[in-house]
Amino acid sequence: MKILKLAFLPVTTLLIFLYLYGAIQHSNLINIRTRTGDLDHGDQGAYIEVIKKTYNESFRFLGDRNRMPLYTTFQAIFYTPGITDERLFAQAKLINIFFSIFLIYLMFIFNRRYISKLSNIVFTLIIGFSVFLPRSAYVQPELLYFTLSFFAFVYFCKTIKHKKVADVVFAAILAVAAYMTKASMLLGFGFFIFFLFLSGLKGYRIKRMLAIPIIALIIFLSLVSPYLIQTKKLYGGYFFNYATTYMWSQNWDEALTVDKKLRNIEYIRSLSKDQLPSLGRYIKERSASDMSLRMFTGIILNIGILLGTYATLSSAILILYILFLIYFIFSSIRLDSFRRFLNQNKAVIIFILGYLLSYFFAFSWYAPIGAGPRFTFTTYIPALFSVLYLSEKLSIKGEVSKFNPISTQLFYLTHIASFIILFLGVKGLIFPYLFTSWAGF
Repeated sequence: MKILKLAFLPVTTLLIFLYLYGAIQHSNLINIRTRTGDLDHGDQGAYIEVIKKTYNESFRFLGDRNRMPLYTTFQAIFYTPGITDERLFAQAKLINIFFSIFLIYLMFIFNRRYISKLSNIVFTLIIGFSVFLPRSAYVQPELLYFTLSFFAFVYFCKTIKHKKVADVVFAAILAVAAYMTKASMLLGFGFFIFFLFLSGLKGYRIKRMLAIPIIALIIFLSLVSPYLIQTKKLYGGYFFNYATTYMWSQNWDEALTVDKKLRNIEYIRSLSKDQLPSLGRYIKERSASDMSLRMFTGIILNIGILLGTYATLSSAILILYILFLIYFIFSSIRLDSFRRFLNQNKAVIIFILGYLLSYFFAFSWYAPIGAGPRFTFTTYIPALFSVLYLSEKLSIKGEVSKFNPISTQLFYLTHIASFIILFLGVKGLIFPYLFTSWAGF
């Protein structure tokens, strides 16, 4: 143990150096939109413009309803008046790289309460090198969003499990922070509230059970009310967002047409609700076969992303842990202690499955408009954490492990296997990808 403690600092330093080397090289070699003269076109240029506008309007600008305000406000803190777009772009990328390391450390500290030290180290390395590293050199809010939405997810689960007011307060506050980073948090928070109401209706203390989701809603709406009021004033709807408007287009070309029309705020305000792209309008104009084909196409696209991009490494590791969990469940399913564990945690397990599937199908629906690891990774961190947490509870810490002692050894072997896969994947996939391919999609 002394040797491990002595090795911790130099090994951590080496890992941070490798992370910085890969991220900075990717920033200098691949994400160089300013050097090709096309900063004004595309995602990176748009973020640069929003950062400048946020600073120039004394931080009163709350985003363009395509980009939420929290991340750009953070970047605007470091803005220097008069700086060129090229220098601002380089600065913002470097800030994001170092900020990503801080977020990884924050996640490591957060997880210490829930999983063992070994599992936490494995989790941190997987997330750091297979999820964060490829995305760290981009002026994008995804890494902040992944972190905040993951923290919110954990408190969603704690609220469902324990029904404590303190947990629901933290859950709502974290959901607000995540929502102000990316609007897709609204789906997760909405599912959380829906699940709480369903649970409350089935509870024997209905008033207390229903008070929990009401508290969450009050906190959430109170904190985001300035943003919602401004959105209503400017765009005619409290929750107007360009992405959730595009999603009712059938394909990317149709979404571009919608985008060009809706860039004029006065034009948006002149439209009635039934003239804007919406679920109701989509159902009226499309057949069931159109919708089924679109969903099927999106699922195939998302599977292709998981298996055919840099996301392949993280997907392979998650599949490995899922296979272990499935094996352990089937080997222990007849045990009374196992069934007791499932009964005690049934609501949380159902919530986790529903939460992950909701995002999977939502992003599959959106995939014909836009797809990439930035979408699929939204649920990767909660999924990996859930599998590790359940595996530990069942195979190491719980009563079930006493009846199946080999499970502990298998779980440690799974960690070793994931280390090997991660090492080979970083060497053979992630770093070559960093030096050759765009990873900002």
